[in-house]
Amino acid sequence: MRSRYKILFLFLITISVYAQEFELVGAPGANGGVYRITINPDNPSTVVSTHRNGIFKSEDGGKTIKIIPTPFNESYINDLIVYGADNKMLFGEYFTGYHKSIDGGINWTIINTDKNARKVIRINPLNKEQYYIKKNYNELWRSNNSGDTWYKFATFDDEIMTFSIAPVDTSTLYAATYNQLYKTTNAGKDWVKKVPLFDTRIININPLNANVLYIQTGGFIQKSVDGGERIDTILGPQVLTYKLSTADTSVLYASILMDDVGVKRGNYKSTDGGLTWQELKIGMENSPTSLPQPMHEIEINPQNGDEVYVGIGEMGVFKTTNGGVSWFHTNLTCMEASYLSTDKDNPDEIMVGNRGWGILKTNDGGKNWIYPHFDISPTKIEPIERCFNFDPANRKEGFLAGSNYLYKTVDGGDNWGSVKQFDKEVKSVQYHKYLPDTVFAGLVGAFYISTDRGNSWEPYNGVIPFNVRYIRSDPKLLYSFNVELIGATYTFVAKKSTDLGKTWYQINNGLLEASELNPVNAISSLEPDINNPDIAYCGQVGALSKTTNGGESWFQVDSSIKVLEPWFGYPTILLDPNKSGRIYVGIRGSGVLYTDQFTKGGLYLTEDDCKTWRRVYEGTVLGIFSDEGNPRRVFINTYQGVFRFLDTLTVSDIKDVPNNLPESFLLQQNYPNPFNPSTTINYQIPTSNLVTLTVYDVLGNEVAVLVNEWKEAGSYNKQFTTSGKQLASGMYFYTLTAGKFTDTKKFILMK
Repeated sequence: MRSRYKILFLFLITISVYAQEFELVGAPGANGGVYRITINPDNPSTVVSTHRNGIFKSEDGGKTIKIIPTPFNESYINDLIVYGADNKMLFGEYFTGYHKSIDGGINWTIINTDKNARKVIRINPLNKEQYYIKKNYNELWRSNNSGDTWYKFATFDDEIMTFSIAPVDTSTLYAATYNQLYKTTNAGKDWVKKVPLFDTRIININPLNANVLYIQTGGFIQKSVDGGERIDTILGPQVLTYKLSTADTSVLYASILMDDVGVKRGNYKSTDGGLTWQELKIGMENSPTSLPQPMHEIEINPQNGDEVYVGIGEMGVFKTTNGGVSWFHTNLTCMEASYLSTDKDNPDEIMVGNRGWGILKTNDGGKNWIYPHFDISPTKIEPIERCFNFDPANRKEGFLAGSNYLYKTVDGGDNWGSVKQFDKEVKSVQYHKYLPDTVFAGLVGAFYISTDRGNSWEPYNGVIPFNVRYIRSDPKLLYSFNVELIGATYTFVAKKSTDLGKTWYQINNGLLEASELNPVNAISSLEPDINNPDIAYCGQVGALSKTTNGGESWFQVDSSIKVLEPWFGYPTILLDPNKSGRIYVGIRGSGVLYTDQFTKGGLYLTEDDCKTWRRVYEGTVLGIFSDEGNPRRVFINTYQGVFRFLDTLTVSDIKDVPNNLPESFLLQQNYPNPFNPSTTINYQIPTSNLVTLTVYDVLGNEVAVLVNEWKEAGSYNKQFTTSGKQLASGMYFYTLTAGKFTDTKKFILMK
């Protein structure tokens, strides 16, 4: 049956390094929680972990990490495997299918499609070229040649939840559907029903005995010693996850999600095969909550059972090297920051706000992160701008908004003491940048002001929106943007105050208005020139605008950047305080994928006030921060963490790409033709596109997929070889598809 696999590959976190390096500084955490942690069984110092927006790899047991470019901006990786001395990688992604890298995660190809379903992938532990996958909900497929070709070998009546291969006898497999456990002892030729199960998530098989297995089903851990004929409960209910150690099969780790009769929420270890359990303390003594945080993901070194990695929600990955006696926080996942502050006199002292932790601090440039000490722990710290803020005249003093309290630090954020309790939740706090005696606190539905550096507070009759920007030459002049209900529609508005926030008026004239395409035209940033109160820049979905008359009118200045980013979504702005017209703009990946209304995102620099731009970083940029050093250090906030670089970039030191790109699509005739056993196909594309190059026989059956990935504009060639393929002499066809362009040519195999 003719099939064309069109899977979208886009590398959104490739760092374009020109004059200097972009340094990943953290902070540890996980967007949406830790999805997977995987140890390479052939090289246990290699550990890979994932969350919704990234894959992170360490080749030294978690000491240092690198970001692995994935084919997607946002992905749901259900399963991931790393194997071999060269760290080959496989993963199953919920929306697309199964993907493979043979170079440690630098480049990816798709090896099988399977859309909108939970993925399961396994490798035969005795034959690393034999892959097994779940496909089409209820089918098992196998490849004997590392994913080049596949065949279906089993179909069940219900969706397959998971399956596992017995390490001691790889012809024995167990598969669990939603309601039933199955077993085969002849590699899938015949399947026998075993015990009925409900909602099975994990099957671990004893590596020394294929009849001993542990199963997580219906919130319980069940054990069978007779190959699934009967099962006994060893822990539950409310089991969130568990893992059997293959280095010592009497050891299990497990987590309990909620308190229940006889079982307490938390993390546990058994050293007698599940007969008894001991509670673990996962190094969370200084966590933002007093409740035990259960493990969502567990991975045990197959060669050293005392080395264990666990993922705990959005807080990231923890590790023990002594069997759970003590734990420490790793950087094996990093996530975006909601807010960031750094000390210009000590650039390695950085504090961030984020989800999960609420707040974290490093004193060594990101090598180690700590959760600060509180006298009264806040139950919630909002992941918004200025959830904390430091005195612009004294970086050691600052305030933090948490729960119903306002906290203060006098040591740069290592320790915080509660100084005022309000009757409403405190969401933000901010010093006036040029009137440091003035501090604002934003509560739910109310604002307070202090004019004595926070010693006393009074309700403020004016309205201070959260996104306030100050002017050095006129401290009472404020710019801001926020969302308001106008009629029956919420819309974003730009605002200005000349009396320190007591009264505000809109300054939207000339900005993009609501449209059918974009109902709110959200304002994502507004930055005034601190040296000139009449100049400001505003970023919206679809536009970058400028005012030269204090906001009375705006005009767009984005025409040249749109040559590089036609779909201009959610820009953030950073102005150079010492050089007018020198601007960084960060773009978030957004729009309709692989159309002219889509952007990969990136960080752009102009030195001539938006006339020309150059991209200095490729990938989503959520925010831009800087210190006040000379030269300053710039931080960009991404889904995979915060990157730092020294602000010495210039447009001229960024390498220009020669303008020798093709002007049209072209698929050339292969050479040689006829051929045996190999031939080369050349093609060119004038614009970046998803490219597929597929070979078919005369009946329309797919023979090989030579290319299936996102390609930048340019000229390419690809070799097709029949080595290892049993193809008959005769005519074949190859088809190139790139966007709306499709062309097919014939060629002849002559043996």
